[in-house]
Amino acid sequence: MMETNLTKHIANQGLGISGLGGWLILVQIGIFLTLIMTIVNVFVNILPVYEHETWTALISSESVVYHEMWAPVVIFETVYNIALIAYVIYLITQFYGKKRTVPALMILLYVGGFVVGLIDYILLQQIPFAREMEGESTLKALFRSFLACCIWVPYFIRSRRVKNTFVR
Repeated sequence: MMETNLTKHIANQGLGISGLGGWLILVQIGIFLTLIMTIVNVFVNILPVYEHETWTALISSESVVYHEMWAPVVIFETVYNIALIAYVIYLITQFYGKKRTVPALMILLYVGGFVVGLIDYILLQQIPFAREMEGESTLKALFRSFLACCIWVPYFIRSRRVKNTFVR
């Protein structure tokens, strides 16, 4: 028994830094904030759009806010947000299981989030009412997403801690 523990200790010495500390603390906070904010977004911003009056205003050609792109954009955002919730829950299980797939899953989260944000922005620019209502918040969110990619994608590719932690 003591020999086994000693062998594990000696083997771990060669790894260097590992574990869910360091910069991975910020990543964990970000993952949970993403989950919480996405759930809140679904209930506060997305589901109310499906209420009869709102949905009818968006898809009725007699409405002043009507545009043929509203339905596809709303459905796209709904599907993406629900998929994101499921993905982040799966990611959390993999993260705390220290699975080898976590770096790729994190890179997909960051890059995918930026790409979907860009697609959503482009789609919304096709709708005059959405273009008028939009402030700088969408562009700022897109910039933050791009910045997150620039910081975290290289981190998950090059970090010694990441390589030593997600090994199962």
